[in-house]
Amino acid sequence: MKAAATEDGGLPKQNGSNPEVRALVRWLESVPVDKYTINKLCSHDFTLDCLLFMASRDDLMYCGIRGGMLCRIWAAIRARRKTQLSTHNEDSEDTLL
Repeated sequence: MKAAATEDGGLPKQNGSNPEVRALVRWLESVPVDKYTINKLCSHDFTLDCLLFMASRDDLMYCGIRGGMLCRIWAAIRARRKTQLSTHNEDSEDTLL
């Protein structure tokens, strides 16, 4: 389901039944990135999980995200992945083989 942008260039229209879009928008606002970038990612049907765990830097570039916004989002994604990996490694250290 594509999230439509508002006519005034604002954030995507969020209906109450799409928590995935709301989660993505909240996370992107916390990074922070501009409305144009948020609209771009929503129009390409990204979800927060997809962005954080599967997307590559090239995927972001393909969407037309460039410059500072690209660097900012990619740094936030890498930091999140590193945190997740550290948590996973700590959990697995206690596992007996």
